[in-house]
Amino acid sequence: MSSTSKVKTVRPRLSSTSSPVARLSTAATGQILAGAGAVLCLLFTFSIVLPAVGVALMLLGVVIAAPEASDPGPYMVEWWAVLGFACLACLAGFGLGFAVEEAGNILLAAGGVTALVAAGLGFPAGRAG
Repeated sequence: MSSTSKVKTVRPRLSSTSSPVARLSTAATGQILAGAGAVLCLLFTFSIVLPAVGVALMLLGVVIAAPEASDPGPYMVEWWAVLGFACLACLAGFGLGFAVEEAGNILLAAGGVTALVAAGLGFPAGRAG
């Protein structure tokens, strides 16, 4: 007579790192919003609405990422300060564009590129949640 024993296995709990859908940290969410806003700011030649929405998204992204501003990024330690100044430059460029269009567009473009660099180099690599 052969005895067969059945072993009951329990599926292990999923942690945030092993989950198939990892949650983004607040810093990553803010950086994604600010990056999307920076892209919209760089589209100033098509419409006045796109930079306005872009500046609003950048402001929202900077505010959302503020609680994790002290966490250094993998390639840029002070990513939040650079992102904040870039957002301020875009806001100033948007306003200046109504008085002196060329200077406003240059400042808007410089702020948008700087924001993309800061968001990209400060993005939390490997630790999404």
